[in-house]
Amino acid sequence: MNAERIVKGSNESVFLVSSGGEHPEQSDILVVDDTPENLKLLSQVFTDCGYKVRVAPSGSLALKSVDKKAPDLILLDVNMPEMDGFEVCEVLKSQTRSRDIPVLFLTALDDIDSKTRAFRLGAADYLTKPFNTEEVLARVRTHLTIVRDRDRLVQAEKISSLNNLVSGIAHELNTPLGNCIMAASFLGNLLDDFNAAIGTGNGTDGERLREVSSGIGETLHVINGDLNRSKSLIDMFRNLSTSFHDNLKVQINLRELLELSIGISGACLCGATTLSCPE
Repeated sequence: MNAERIVKGSNESVFLVSSGGEHPEQSDILVVDDTPENLKLLSQVFTDCGYKVRVAPSGSLALKSVDKKAPDLILLDVNMPEMDGFEVCEVLKSQTRSRDIPVLFLTALDDIDSKTRAFRLGAADYLTKPFNTEEVLARVRTHLTIVRDRDRLVQAEKISSLNNLVSGIAHELNTPLGNCIMAASFLGNLLDDFNAAIGTGNGTDGERLREVSSGIGETLHVINGDLNRSKSLIDMFRNLSTSFHDNLKVQINLRELLELSIGISGACLCGATTLSCPE
C-alpha cells in the first residue's frame, strides 16, 4: 500500500501526496495557478510521473502558452487576480485551437454554483482541495485516454475518407486508361501493316508515306509511354487504398509521384506531334 503525507501548498489548499510510482507518460500538461507553492508541488507530482509539465501563474499567461503550443490537458485554478479560471475556460472554449483541450478545475471552491458554472463553460472535470494525488492522476489519465481515443477515431475517419476518394479515382480512371492502351496497341499493329504495305519503294509518294509512318510511330511512342505512366499512377493509388483499408503503414515515394504527375501533364501540353497530310 502506498504511504501518504500531507503537504500544505498555500492558505487555499492542502494536498495529500502519495509516494506511489506511476508509469511514464509523454502527454503535455499545463498547470495554471497564481500560487508559486501550488505550481511547484503540482509540477513535481506530474513530472515524477513522467508527464511534460508547463506552468502559468496567471490566466493571461496561460492563454499565451496555449496559443504558442496547445497542451494535451489543462489543470486550472479558479481564484486568480485579473482573470479567474472561469474566464480563462470561457476563452479557451471559444477558440477553435483550444476548445477540445480537456480542462480540469482544481480549486478550494466546493459550492454547487461554482461546479455548475465550470461544467456549463465546458470543463471536463472539477476537483476540490485538499485532494489525493492518486485520484488526480487517475482522472488525468482517464481524460487523456479519452482524448487519444477521440483523436484515433478522427484519424480513422480521415483515412476512410481518403480511402474512398483514392478508390473512386482509381476506378474512374483505370477503365478508360486501359481502353486507351489497347487502342494504342491496335494502332501499332495497323502501323506495322502500313509499313509492310509501302515496302521500300522510291519516289515522292513513297518518301512521304515513310514520313507519315515515322510521325505515327513517334506519336504512338508518346501515347504508350504516357498511358503506361498514367497506369502506374493509378496502380499506386489502388495499392495505397488497399493498404489504408488493411490498416497498414505505406511508404510513398513522393518525388516519384510528383515527377510522374508532372510528366503526364507535360505530355498532354507538349507531347503531341503535328503531321502534315499529303495533298
